[in-house]
Amino acid sequence: MLGKEIAKLVNYEDMELISVISIGYPNENPKQRPRKKLKEVLEWY
Repeated sequence: MLGKEIAKLVNYEDMELISVISIGYPNENPKQRPRKKLKEVLEWY
């Protein structure tokens, strides 16, 4: 399990991993993927 491996890496093996935040920047700069318009993904009731 990835959570146990991360906890071991940061020396917190006796605790349960709840969340992880990635910090840094990518080493590549790909073009932005096309996004759907808001009307395509949102429904108003």
